[in-house]
Amino acid sequence: MKTKKGIALVMANADYVQQNKLPACKKDGEDIKEVLEYLNFDVISGLDLDRTDMYEIISNFIDEAKSYSTVLVYYSGHGVQITTLSLSIANIRIQKLFLRIHS
Repeated sequence: MKTKKGIALVMANADYVQQNKLPACKKDGEDIKEVLEYLNFDVISGLDLDRTDMYEIISNFIDEAKSYSTVLVYYSGHGVQITTLSLSIANIRIQKLFLRIHS
C-alpha cells in the first residue's frame, strides 16, 4: 500500500443550541480548510456538527488516516473543562486515532 502525504480533519462548530454561538469558529474552519487544500492536504471537514455527525466524521477520518504519513486535526468550537484539564469534545477519539496509527 502506498503511503500518501497529508490528510487533515477540520471541524468547526459555531451554531450552538444550548451554548453561546461562536461565529468566528465557522470562518476559522473555512480558512484553515482553504489553506490546507492549498498546501495539497486531503481535507475531511465538517461545520456545525452534532455529536452523531462528529463521531461519524472522526471515524471516517481514522479509516482514511492510516494510509497517510502526515495527519493533522483542527477543531474550533466549545470545549469541555473537567477541573483543571481542558479537552475538546473530540479529543478522546483523536487520541484513539493516534494510538491506532502508532501501534
